[in-house]
Amino acid sequence: MTEQSGHVHGAAITAGSARRGGTRWGVGLLLAAVAVGALGAIGTLVSTPMPPEAIGLVPAGSAMVVELRPDLPGNQRQALGTLLAGLPGFTDLGSLNDRVGAALDAVVAKASDGKHTYTGDLRPYAAGAAILAVPAAQVSTSGASGASATAHGLAILTTEGSPGCAPLEVGRAATVEQYRSTDIRSTQVAVTRSSGSQTMVTAACAVVGRFVVIGDPDSVHLALDARAQGRSVMGDAAYTAAFRAMTGDHAAWVYMNTRAMAGVASAAPMPSGMTRPALPADGPEWLAMQLRLTDRGPVIETAMPDPRATILAGSSTAPGHTPAANAVSAIAPALPASTLALMEAHQTGALLSALQSRQVVAGTTGGPAASAQAALGPSLALLGSLDAILGEVDQAALALLPSGTSVTAGLVLQVANADAASKRIDQFRSLAALAGLLGGAQITDQDFHGTRITTVPVGPLLAASSARGAGGGTGPGMFPGMGGILGGAASPRPSASAGPGASSRPSIGLPSLPADARLSVAIRGSFLVVALDEAFVKAVLDTPAGGGLAEQPGYKAAISAAGSPNLAGVYANLAALGSLAPLDLPAAEASRMATARPYLEAFGALAGSLTSGDGLLRGRLVITLP
Repeated sequence: MTEQSGHVHGAAITAGSARRGGTRWGVGLLLAAVAVGALGAIGTLVSTPMPPEAIGLVPAGSAMVVELRPDLPGNQRQALGTLLAGLPGFTDLGSLNDRVGAALDAVVAKASDGKHTYTGDLRPYAAGAAILAVPAAQVSTSGASGASATAHGLAILTTEGSPGCAPLEVGRAATVEQYRSTDIRSTQVAVTRSSGSQTMVTAACAVVGRFVVIGDPDSVHLALDARAQGRSVMGDAAYTAAFRAMTGDHAAWVYMNTRAMAGVASAAPMPSGMTRPALPADGPEWLAMQLRLTDRGPVIETAMPDPRATILAGSSTAPGHTPAANAVSAIAPALPASTLALMEAHQTGALLSALQSRQVVAGTTGGPAASAQAALGPSLALLGSLDAILGEVDQAALALLPSGTSVTAGLVLQVANADAASKRIDQFRSLAALAGLLGGAQITDQDFHGTRITTVPVGPLLAASSARGAGGGTGPGMFPGMGGILGGAASPRPSASAGPGASSRPSIGLPSLPADARLSVAIRGSFLVVALDEAFVKAVLDTPAGGGLAEQPGYKAAISAAGSPNLAGVYANLAALGSLAPLDLPAAEASRMATARPYLEAFGALAGSLTSGDGLLRGRLVITLP
């Protein structure tokens, strides 16, 4: 009995211990989850810096906000020192502050005709964030008149030592108005217009704690209203989304509310002879950009809501297309290892075709997009409809290669159907010969390591197209608009005396080509290579598998820092470009190139990317150090 009781008692103890152990494990896991969540929240707060206090003075609904950080928060000052150490003349980092001050002194002195310096006059106003803001076009202010007025702009400076407004008045007489228990000092300032004439405007200044607020009187009233009522731009959903889209400390930050900016633009007077641009009604609501200084080099980042789905959905030329996903470059492995520069984009055809059909750029039926369509459409129709040709291109790239002491450029396209593209080239050859447009010149073929290179004499085609009505004429040209595609010579611009409708096909501004210009085309695998220099085509065809640009350490490091996979990318080997022998440039450009060469050689590469994710389009441009 005792033994049995002991057995039961032991079982009870074991069960109780298990229950208490399970409870302890549950509590432990709960605490761990809370800790992980807290660390994640802290990490988010650390990676996304808080807006500076001065932003509380920027009115709600502002069209644009520019934030400059001369104090370089975080480790950006150290990163700046590392960057400058590699440049000519900046070997002594111990005097970094003095060198930066001297450089800013020169800039300020030049801008003020020698009347001011940065270290002597402006440094007290650069103790923290400096903010420039453009309020909405029409604002309501409860100032002296209580009337609605137009606010033009604000500057909010973070000060040290309370310099106040007096130094900014430079001896000019000031009137004082008290608004929201704050003195606003106003002076008359002469402003030189683009015509050279001068006009007097009223500039206002107020001191709010350690901030100095400068602008027109209505804008200063708005800033004081925003602070007193707690209604700053930080309460705008668009500003909040833009700010959260960026991470890390920055040296500069720009925000634009495109809807509000359209209102500002519509209210601003336009110079004589200029047409007010129309902005697309369904474009992104906001744009954001920031400059960061990092240990790997300077970085420029942009973000905006992704508009591609809207563009494609509203297009009659890209039915069923969805926005492209980020992808690794298929063209970089096919380019020579010595490639100097590269610009590429993905899903090129469908998106460009959609933009063209919607005329997003022009916003009207008679703007630049319509002119481009008039020039390009008939010529592209020869080989197939504009929609079909563009829709068949997945990735497209413009590349720059070394060629002796000079450079050569060309296009590389990844086509969905290489056989169809080859047939179009053959069709082009047959139609050109049949129409007698070559003037005795021949389209030639050559075999290059098993690949056919077709070379077309461009000069006779331009001449024939011009003679048969290109460039706005009405003749029965077989290749209308060809001049607009290959070189502006065959599509002359209307004369100044011509009426508004004198030419419906203006030149798109490409440089004229020599009469003996020849276009070389080759197809290998899924790639179509096109260039005016046969050497470019051969260099691409000569690239060995596994030995192209994509495998080079400099390219890999740069494009990784910029962001890959992506929707579009750009790359430039700055060191190689800087070490090129002097090109045949005019004297002024040659002098500037000689000045820039040591600085180009001090860097490694420039790389950029456009990526999509979380409903945003993000851009990133980096300059890497060697």
